[in-house]
Amino acid sequence: MCYGFTGSLTIPNSVISIGEYAFYYCYSFTGSLTIPNSVTSIGEYAFYSCYGLAGSLTIPNSVTSIDRNAFGNNDFSSIAVDPNNPYCYSEGNAIIRKSDKVLLVGCKNTVIPNDINGIGDYAFLGCSGMTGSLTIPNSVTSIGDYAFYGCSNLQSLQVEAFNPPIIGNHTFDYIDKTIPVTVPCGSLSAYQTAPYWRDFTNIREEIFFTLSVSSANDDMGSATITQQPDCINDAIVTATPNQGFVFVNWTKNGEVVSTEAIYTFTLTENTVLVANFRQGTGVEENDAASSANFAYFSNGELVISCEGKNTLHIIDMMGRVLCSQTINGGCRICTNWMTAGTYILNLNGMTQKIVVK
Repeated sequence: MCYGFTGSLTIPNSVISIGEYAFYYCYSFTGSLTIPNSVTSIGEYAFYSCYGLAGSLTIPNSVTSIDRNAFGNNDFSSIAVDPNNPYCYSEGNAIIRKSDKVLLVGCKNTVIPNDINGIGDYAFLGCSGMTGSLTIPNSVTSIGDYAFYGCSNLQSLQVEAFNPPIIGNHTFDYIDKTIPVTVPCGSLSAYQTAPYWRDFTNIREEIFFTLSVSSANDDMGSATITQQPDCINDAIVTATPNQGFVFVNWTKNGEVVSTEAIYTFTLTENTVLVANFRQGTGVEENDAASSANFAYFSNGELVISCEGKNTLHIIDMMGRVLCSQTINGGCRICTNWMTAGTYILNLNGMTQKIVVK
């Protein structure tokens, strides 16, 4: 232990290896830590509890080995690795081993990258400066021993893997087990029964994917999210054409995903939808082969005749979908909400024009 040393720490360029426990508990050093380009290895516990070093940690391209807990219980604000280093790289203020994409060293400002495979032993040990919420991405399959030991100021966890990552010994010791832990839809039971994860008492499901919509041409029409998806409800988006235009389709990444103006679907990934329109009146002439009279009026009601389960849309002359519903074996629809005018019925692709007087 060298807790009597104070001020900055400068390691000369003649040093080729920093041994085990070299600066163990040297917590009075301050500033940043730059490992010189002569160093090839850093031993276990080499800088353990040097929490006075609250600036940046810089690893040169010469380092090819970092042993366990070399920087445990630190207070670094940022981490950088020389881009030419053959052994590791830095991303999101973390050190990641190239060979297996395991996060070796983190700090209070780390954002765990989305493509790593695991979090190593002692990676965030004693990182009490880490506050707020921490996201563990869905690529992480394992979290090592003591990885988050003593991260006592974390206020919530978001774990995006559907299958609970395998947890090592003492990984979450000294973390409040009542903090919210959000997991993917459908995985709640797995986390509530998985070793170590089940110690958390406030696990909840949530959908982590994002949905956004837009119109290909705002002069032709608009696109809206009419129902935000969650773990129970599907997403519903609606395309509304302006006067003189009709809806054509929804596309994702240039591919058509639906021709329904009111589109209901299960959100399984980050999704951007575009509503496409064209000029038109919303009424198309149909030949005998594609048209069928499946609806008629009776006693102020619209009677729909069909077999099996079908989806019915009622569309006005501007191409706007006014009503959509699933029917099974036909139905009767009250028309007192429909103003006088001409409408188009669409039943699973079959269309029929009706006139309300």
